[in-house]
Amino acid sequence: MPNDQESRQSHVGELLPFQAEFVDRFTEPGSSPNHLLVGPPGSGKTAVISHIVERTLASGRNRRVLILAPRPIVEQQAYLLRAVTKSGSVQVVDRYRYREMEAEAPVGQSPWPDAIVALMSIDFAKQEDISDGLPRVSWDLVIVDESHLLSGRRDDVLRRLIDSGSVKRLLMMSATPVEQPAWLPELVTTDWRSSVADLLSKLKVPLRKETVAFSYTRKEVAVFDRLGDLLAHLDAASSPRMLQLTLLNCARSSLYALEASLLRLRDGLTNGWKFPAFDADVSGGEQLLWEHQTQQLPESHVRVGLVEDLLTALGEVEEDSKLNALNRLLEGLVSDRITSTSAVLTCYVATADYLSSTLADRGYVSTQLTGSIPVEERAHLLEDVFASQGLLVATEAATQKLNLLRLRYCVLYDVPKNTERLEQAMGRMWRPGRSGPLDVFLFDDTSLVGPRELLARFESGGAI
Repeated sequence: MPNDQESRQSHVGELLPFQAEFVDRFTEPGSSPNHLLVGPPGSGKTAVISHIVERTLASGRNRRVLILAPRPIVEQQAYLLRAVTKSGSVQVVDRYRYREMEAEAPVGQSPWPDAIVALMSIDFAKQEDISDGLPRVSWDLVIVDESHLLSGRRDDVLRRLIDSGSVKRLLMMSATPVEQPAWLPELVTTDWRSSVADLLSKLKVPLRKETVAFSYTRKEVAVFDRLGDLLAHLDAASSPRMLQLTLLNCARSSLYALEASLLRLRDGLTNGWKFPAFDADVSGGEQLLWEHQTQQLPESHVRVGLVEDLLTALGEVEEDSKLNALNRLLEGLVSDRITSTSAVLTCYVATADYLSSTLADRGYVSTQLTGSIPVEERAHLLEDVFASQGLLVATEAATQKLNLLRLRYCVLYDVPKNTERLEQAMGRMWRPGRSGPLDVFLFDDTSLVGPRELLARFESGGAI
């Protein structure tokens, strides 16, 4: 097994020429203070952040650095930063750590120390006391990762920092070009898309994508029908639309994930509505929108009986058509005597638990990765999977910022409708530096009876 330093370094890697050129240009004395870097998924923005911070810390020009990122990738970014900078000032700041900093600070002074590389979830930063305190100190460098996801109160966090004049240098990093708001300072834009496309076109190994065919049974379709009734009722009760979307996507992932979410919803309604913390390890925009939202609703506004009816319908389902399709796929790979590393990726922890358990019952030995596992341990477990050419079952959130270049076969068990999220998932496997072929199997249910109707009703903007 590689040691901790080797494992981390393998994920950062050496910079490619276009990456090194940007780091040089950004860190050279006299460089413009404000930059926007547009790089598609898999283009190495994470490595660039690490090298920029390392170089600016070494030069002594930056002492207080703030990095804002989506929650699922904060720990991974910190893990890689510590490998490159070898600095004890790299800290993930969550509520617990912020309270410690407040207790450590002299009375009447800011909790933010003079020297810190603070990594923070953008959704934690938007909380009132944090967004109030950030502009009260000067930041030598502010980096916003996945800046294309900024909207609403997340926008307000950055705007308050800019308007206060407390940001000396700003680096926005985006997977796609987006129109910049007028309140942002003028940004020097670097676009990597053509450089990455050129490198990918020169890969001498094949990429094959295949949609896995399956259809739902009559009883499974009945579950989606009952779910439609519940979602329409939730819409009429003015419940948060994110609650409806989460339930729908849990059902699309696995009926096990839907059942787990429904049980939490039922318990919340029975005990006096508390906006439930749905599956804590989902990736992409759903998690960002869901985080920190709470809502109180009178129990009478949502009928517990509809939840019970849906749970009853779930209990009558005798087979899992989606899981059966996965079993057929894996059996085909085994029958072809394939011994290369394979992975099954899902959006939900409940689905990952379900798949690991059911695959074990069928004789498959798999390694499971979820966000609850510390990032250092995740990296080691991934190395073990590659070394043994084994089977990985993981949530997409748990694999963000991890290097999946050595995967030979990947099953996207939950195919996102959002094209950008699909590109992000692909970018962790199909990117410059890949040396072997890749087969990707997509479980796309958007055309199937059940999900198709609910998705169409949801996208129409009306009641589901």
